[in-house]
Amino acid sequence: MRDFVHYVDIIFCKSAMIIKAIKDDALNLKTEGSTPENGGIFSSFHVRRGEFQYKAVKIPADQILNNIGHHIPANRLIYIATDEKKKYTFFNDFKKRWPNIKYLDDYMDMAGLKDINPNFLGMIDAMICTRGEEFIGTWFSTFTGYITRMRGYMNYPDNSTWFGDKEH
Repeated sequence: MRDFVHYVDIIFCKSAMIIKAIKDDALNLKTEGSTPENGGIFSSFHVRRGEFQYKAVKIPADQILNNIGHHIPANRLIYIATDEKKKYTFFNDFKKRWPNIKYLDDYMDMAGLKDINPNFLGMIDAMICTRGEEFIGTWFSTFTGYITRMRGYMNYPDNSTWFGDKEH
């Protein structure tokens, strides 16, 4: 499956455009670890909220921050893939540690995402998350599972991926 089943090219192209823009943003903000040689680094999150059946891992942002915040340097640019409807207030606690938070919405115009099949947006979100220096996901989520698997294919170390809840 890994070698022969692939997303259509537009998903990779749009994802690459956004990843470059995020890295440029990180470099311009001079976030910790960003250098001209690495093009800027960022960390990524997948925070599943919506109609998620696993209540034990559907936790508030401050609890996620308390559980894993120490793994990511303060002031790092953060990219968040989420289905949280009130994301601009839900993640207020994150902004105390990481004032530069980006979402797919921030790159819609730049990447021309309004003109593509909306079913591709989740796949683009996942591809962006795979490129975070660190990745924090939601246990039980198949979306997080896919991102984690892709990071493995890209040789990211196992100790660069965590889950937001304390148990996992």
